Amino acid sequence: MKHMTRFLWLAGLLTLCLCLAFTACDGGDTSETTPALSETDTPTEPVTEAPSEESAELSETEILTEAPTAAPTEEITEPETEPPTLMLTVDLDKVATDDAGAFVTRPTKCDVSFENDETEGKVLRMTTKGITAVGTAKPYILLELGDLVASVNGILPNTTEYPHVVLKVRAHELWSRSLSFFGGTTAREAGTADGFARVTRVADSDDWQYVYLNLTPFTKNWSVFYLNFEKAAGKNGEYMDLAEVHFFATAEEAAALCPAVSDTYPIVEQTMEDYTLKVMSFNVQTENGTQVDFDLRAELLRDLMDELQPDSIGMQEVTTGWIYRMDTFAFNKSYAGVGEGRTPGGEASSIYYRKDKFDLVASGTFWLSETPDVAGSYLEASLYPRICTWAHLRDKVTGYEYIHINTHLDHLGNSKGGKELRTAQIRVILEYIQSFPDVPMVMTGDFNHAKTTSAENIYAMFKNILGISTFTSSTGESITGNFSDARTEAAETVSPDAWASLTAYWQEGTDSYNPAKKPIDYVFYTTGDFEAMVYRNIHYHRDGIYMSDHLPQYCELHVKVAADGE
Repeated sequence: MKHMTRFLWLAGLLTLCLCLAFTACDGGDTSETTPALSETDTPTEPVTEAPSEESAELSETEILTEAPTAAPTEEITEPETEPPTLMLTVDLDKVATDDAGAFVTRPTKCDVSFENDETEGKVLRMTTKGITAVGTAKPYILLELGDLVASVNGILPNTTEYPHVVLKVRAHELWSRSLSFFGGTTAREAGTADGFARVTRVADSDDWQYVYLNLTPFTKNWSVFYLNFEKAAGKNGEYMDLAEVHFFATAEEAAALCPAVSDTYPIVEQTMEDYTLKVMSFNVQTENGTQVDFDLRAELLRDLMDELQPDSIGMQEVTTGWIYRMDTFAFNKSYAGVGEGRTPGGEASSIYYRKDKFDLVASGTFWLSETPDVAGSYLEASLYPRICTWAHLRDKVTGYEYIHINTHLDHLGNSKGGKELRTAQIRVILEYIQSFPDVPMVMTGDFNHAKTTSAENIYAMFKNILGISTFTSSTGESITGNFSDARTEAAETVSPDAWASLTAYWQEGTDSYNPAKKPIDYVFYTTGDFEAMVYRNIHYHRDGIYMSDHLPQYCELHVKVAADGE
């Protein structure tokens, strides 16, 4: 009985504990002690949900283990990738970090390496090698920009929307300081008629500099370009560094990167008492008949212009290729040119003049024929139409005016017919200029004829120019010229046995010449208006490489009328 009573007491106690436990699990009514959160209230501690009645019946192990979630019903998609970025700047550090052979290929006559620069970081260095003849090898690399920008998920702009390219470069002891940029959609296309080619001039300095190339005429997309960092190498070990390649939509954006550099010559102040004109004549030779690179020839011409800075220069055999190089490379911003081809797209006898110093009053071109105002006309015996271009110039400060006349006569040989033809062409010029204003004149050109015979007798065409003899014009007038020969009249001039104006008459690369040969290029001036002070037959070459088969003719003319007070 006593044992039964103890059993019942323990059972009741156990029952009471179980009841208390179930009451604690239910949590009771908390509505009076826990206020509900409003939409603006923020709990200060994490709010956990009380376990459900079903979970209260689970074992300890089941409660601690998270039940598996159901498989998602929606389709899983891969995260979106970033779209390609328009590459307006090519990072050369990327080229250096990756396998350079993937982006910089086909080095020709040069080595390619990546160097650390104090200010620019990684730079691409192109160094000449394998140069055996001065001025002939053209070192270049192929930079595959399309592959480069694709490696960083980028795309190249096209030349229609982004036509301007800026390169940051540094030159070191380059023999030729022209930089060429040949591009296209493929390596085969680059530099052909289907691609594009642009040339710029690198400053004569080892400092970092920006160079600017305008690809406006080219509308196709492109992804590769050849970079020719010397049009003709002089020796091994010359190099150029490339630090940056930029692409811009507008010229203004490119110009913002390139600091403004004054590319003009200083204007020397002159009074009318000491007024002097610097005039030149130069047959620059077409693309035919020379193996010297066209752009190198333009570079040599620019070097000569930098030295002489003529007021006006009469050019012969000016092709469209020359016009492009003269307008963008050989002449700086001080100059402008006038003239037109003797046939559409044909050779011109252009005149370039200092536009910063002179206003162009008028200009024109006429044909050496019986109908000089008819384009394309010519005398019956002539092989091609021949022309004469003229420019009437007025000094912006003093008001002084002169007319520059420039021509290129027929190239027929020294037969009687050739002499007569050139005499007839000169007479067309002399008759035509009778209608010009009464101002001083200079006449330059390739006359394709010596002035005198072996016995030093003057040929008829030059007698007409010099006013020694007259001729009857088409209107029946008696006409003669009024010009003097600057070569023979200048106070400081070339020795008579060094007058030869063709490079073929000179031993290549030396100052030796054939004294028996005579000049065919001339500078004449109206006799009463000038006094010839200096005349130079410019024997200009670089290590035996000439820019033309003719030598430039240069003279300085003092204005007599000013000195006389007229």
